[in-house]
Amino acid sequence: MNGTEEEVIVKGELHSSNTDLNESIAILEEGVDHLIIEDFEQQAEYPRLHFWFQIQMWLLTHFFFNRIYTDHAILKDIANTQDADITKTRESNSALIDNASRTDIVTSFFVFIIFITISFLIGIRYSSWWMFIGGIASFTLGMMIPPILLRMEGSEREDDNRDEIIAGKITNAAETGGRVVAVIGEQHRQPVVKKLPEWIDADQRPQAYDWYHPWMLLNTGKAVVLLLTSYGILYAMLLFGLKFAAKLV
Repeated sequence: MNGTEEEVIVKGELHSSNTDLNESIAILEEGVDHLIIEDFEQQAEYPRLHFWFQIQMWLLTHFFFNRIYTDHAILKDIANTQDADITKTRESNSALIDNASRTDIVTSFFVFIIFITISFLIGIRYSSWWMFIGGIASFTLGMMIPPILLRMEGSEREDDNRDEIIAGKITNAAETGGRVVAVIGEQHRQPVVKKLPEWIDADQRPQAYDWYHPWMLLNTGKAVVLLLTSYGILYAMLLFGLKFAAKLV
C-alpha cells in the first residue's frame, strides 16, 4: 500500500431489490470517491461465429434481466455529483463467451443445437398441444442453458474469475485512497472480500433480505412468465415458418 488513507465499503445486493438500491443510495450520499458497480464498460460486439449466443443474450437481457433488475443510473448520478471515479466490473456481455475456454464454448453450442433440434423435431412430427408445449420447453432450455453455463464458468474458473476481477478493481481504487464503495451481487460479497489484500479492512454491508422474499418471488415470477411467453411466441413463429417453407419445396 502507498500510505494513503482509505475506507472500503462492500455492499451486497439482490440486483432486483429496491431496498438494497435505497441502502446503496444512502451509503453514497455519505460520500464517495470511487464507485465500483456491476455494469458493462461497453456495448457487446459479437463475431459472426457467436451470433447464436448474441441472440440468446439479447433475449435474456431484454425480456428478463431488464424487467427485474433495478436501475443503477441514480448511483452513477450521485457519484458524478461528487466527482467520484466510476469503475464497472465487466467489459461487455460478449465477455462471457470471449473469455470462455474453447471446451466450454463447444459444450454450450452443442447443448444449444441439441435442444433446438429436438424442439423442432417435436413440433414437426407431432400436432397435439401438449407436444407443442414440450417443443417450447426444449426450445427454452436450448436458449437459456448456454448463457447460464458460460456465466458459471466465468465465476468458477480458478484464474481470473469474476470475484478476482472485482477484488482487483477494489484494490486498485483503494490504493489511491479515499472512500471506496463497491455495490455488487450478494453472492460475490464474501468471496470478493476474502480475495482483498490484508491491508484492506472492508466494511461489509449484506443484502437487505433473501431472494425468497414475497415481493421478490412475485416480481421474478412475472419476469419468468414474460420470458417463457416470448420464447413460446418465437418458437411458434419459427416452427410455422419452417412448416410453410417445407410446403413450398
